[in-house]
Amino acid sequence: MTTSAFIDAMSSEPFYAFSASWPGPNSCGMSFSVDGNGSLVQVVDSWKYAKTSGVHGLALNQKNGQQLIYSADLDADLVWTHAVNKTSGKVKEVSRLAMRSSNMHPRHLAAHPNGKYLYVLMEKDNSLAQFELDPNTGAALRESVRPMLIPTDADTELYWSAEVMLSHSGRYLWATARAQRDKSITGYISAFLLGEDGQIIKRMFQIPTTTVGGWANAISPASWSDEYAAMTDYPEGYVQMFKMEGRQETKDGVEYTTARPVAKVNITDGGCCANVIWYS
Repeated sequence: MTTSAFIDAMSSEPFYAFSASWPGPNSCGMSFSVDGNGSLVQVVDSWKYAKTSGVHGLALNQKNGQQLIYSADLDADLVWTHAVNKTSGKVKEVSRLAMRSSNMHPRHLAAHPNGKYLYVLMEKDNSLAQFELDPNTGAALRESVRPMLIPTDADTELYWSAEVMLSHSGRYLWATARAQRDKSITGYISAFLLGEDGQIIKRMFQIPTTTVGGWANAISPASWSDEYAAMTDYPEGYVQMFKMEGRQETKDGVEYTTARPVAKVNITDGGCCANVIWYS
């Protein structure tokens, strides 16, 4: 593996970490063992995708006691499911699912912890696809919902969607779209209300970002609250915190009507910022 766009790690022992190469072709993935201090020890396995593959995003989840890896194959328009042997760290393919049309470009994904749904952000199509998961294997089976991440009257060629992540409780889904370096338009942040089973119920709001968002617009929900999320902007060079507002009780649960920026720090070093995490 010479390049990689994403790395993820298991949240419970034995804490294997996983990465996959992008861009392709001939993308591959790797599994790393981790010691008691959290340091990477060695590569314990590697696996191949397709000849045309370039994997840009990974998501981990468990189903029936099995650790699963979902891969967003941006270049080959595929979503992959792999299973991990928790004893050895070895990885095997479970399934590969082709998107409903070419040039959708699945970029990032998130798996609901109940194991019923996978959410895949389509960079080129500027949409968010919800996939039902096989109740036995956890493999992505079929698309059931696909909301757009830009306004219905917007020219999709002027945007490329960026990130999708679950909130702290798993009841909300954040997703972003970037404008393609045209500073006369902005990107967008969307937030979706999820049912207790993880199914997308509705979009709560879609708001413009404060700048174009060009290369980043990576959204990162807070690890301690559903209401806060941080977002990066490159090449503008800042990290901004948004807070959901307009809280209201409905038959579907607690909803919010909008979000607004409540804090911002400029980092004008010429390279900021691609991703952000919350640390406590």
